[in-house]
Amino acid sequence: MKIKSIILLVAALCMSLMFANASVEESSEDNALRPRKSEKPVITSSYDDDSKTINIVFEDAAKDTEVSIYKDGEMVEQENKESVEAGHVGSYPLSGYGAGVYDVYVCASGENELVETVIIADF
Repeated sequence: MKIKSIILLVAALCMSLMFANASVEESSEDNALRPRKSEKPVITSSYDDDSKTINIVFEDAAKDTEVSIYKDGEMVEQENKESVEAGHVGSYPLSGYGAGVYDVYVCASGENELVETVIIADF
């Protein structure tokens, strides 16, 4: 019986840890607890092989943004903005830099992440 209790306790603990990072807020309508939206802005990217252009899309509004593009480890582009609106698209043509490995980093609202790595073999 003691082993079953320990197994159930461990299972319950594991389930609670799955939700440990979720935050909740009270709804003013019915006082129900609901998950709070992430404060990290959603950023997506795409690469257009025809124009050799990287497009960064800010799905959410963000403050203090910085886009940095590195080719083979050396910075080739950098753009800073105090704020961007939701839906903002930044386009960065790479055709002037030649073949190489491009890493695109975006820092927005204090969150830094690698958005995309693009390998361009030829022009």
